[in-house]
Amino acid sequence: MLRQEEACRGLALARGWTVTEVLTDNSIGARGDRERPAWQAVLDRVATGAADVVVAWHMDRCTRNMADLEELILLCNDTGVGLATATGDIDLTTDTGRMVARILAAVAAAEVERKAARQRLANQDRATQGKPNTGGARAFGYAANHVDVVPEEADAIRWGAEQALAGASMRSIAEEWTARGLGSSRWKEMGARQQWSARGVRGVLTSPRYIGVRVYNGERMDAPGTWPAILTAEQHEQLTALLNDESRTAGTIKLGRTPSNLLTAIAECGSCGCTVNASKSRGRDVYVCRSESCTSRVKVERAPADAAVAAAVIARLTMLAAGTDPAASDDADADAAEARRRAADARQRKAEAAALFAEGTIDREQLGTISRRMTAVLVECEEVTRRARRSPVLADLLSARNVAHAWSALPLDRQRAVTQVLFSVQLLRVGERGWVADWTADDGLSLEALAA
Repeated sequence: MLRQEEACRGLALARGWTVTEVLTDNSIGARGDRERPAWQAVLDRVATGAADVVVAWHMDRCTRNMADLEELILLCNDTGVGLATATGDIDLTTDTGRMVARILAAVAAAEVERKAARQRLANQDRATQGKPNTGGARAFGYAANHVDVVPEEADAIRWGAEQALAGASMRSIAEEWTARGLGSSRWKEMGARQQWSARGVRGVLTSPRYIGVRVYNGERMDAPGTWPAILTAEQHEQLTALLNDESRTAGTIKLGRTPSNLLTAIAECGSCGCTVNASKSRGRDVYVCRSESCTSRVKVERAPADAAVAAAVIARLTMLAAGTDPAASDDADADAAEARRRAADARQRKAEAAALFAEGTIDREQLGTISRRMTAVLVECEEVTRRARRSPVLADLLSARNVAHAWSALPLDRQRAVTQVLFSVQLLRVGERGWVADWTADDGLSLEALAA
């Protein structure tokens, strides 16, 4: 860059021109799809008559695409400003000068395309060999060479994986990583403070990079990665199944939001099946069904509902720890992988059916039939995977000396996760019978409550 400026100053000195300003776009190519503030400033000087001549090292330092060149030609024609290059003069006010400029711009554009093609081939070759992607900032957990593991960050990733599988929210993991002062190469700026986001944590925990798998253009490469893995393949499969589950964004609980009560977006209205939300009614905290199609509009007080669920959870955990729970299944873990495969196939079939309906290949009745069948499959698969998720979620509780104390000590996001893997909760409004909690072999927990 310094040598180019010296050459331009030498040309100006030889021609008797006075250099009034030097503008450079360091490390920014002349591709038309990238902002170049210094070059834009040059165009502004030309348009306002603040410059008589623009001096550049070479034409390709100014523009490498024909659209930008034509804009420059029109601007120089209108203002009478000349353009000189240290490697040869170009006068855009003459037809010959414009012809030469267009030829040079075409040559430069072709070189850009050839360079991009060579880079793509090189990147693809590295990927097929299992070599890491060395472009951009380093990945969290790995050093700047993209291969060496950073022990403290790797430990945090393993801890985060264990916490996520145990039911912790992405937000709580993000807060812990931030509190530890662990830096991400893609910090989310929050005022003067740098923080992990829930989405950033999710991206780390579901990335194939951390099991030593190279991905190129969305496709996994066959060659094993040439860098050490931080997580196991089994952990990765469990995490992707859990964190990509559509039910994580059901109701009002979105990715990363810290839950503020036990049953929002977990408990269902016993009348219409929609999940309930937390609300206020006459100064009381309640769970309420807000579905417009619901005829019952269940509304029950939160505190009694939470207490009833907690009592049922503690009783169920006690039975599981003693090996006397009738709904426990020793085959749940073995069936989980097959259930995830069937669920993915069912989602694909639903998407294909929707596309066929849009094309007019099938009618609405056929679409409805396919959708209902695939939804039933998804419900069945979710039940299988829900049972399989019990082990990491319940592990510390089942080994606790006092289950009730262990449950009370859990953060709210963990309590919600435990509730979800143990029960499908329904809230019912049933006359004057008061609160009753019960469950059956299908893991259904019904809570009958007085109207709030």
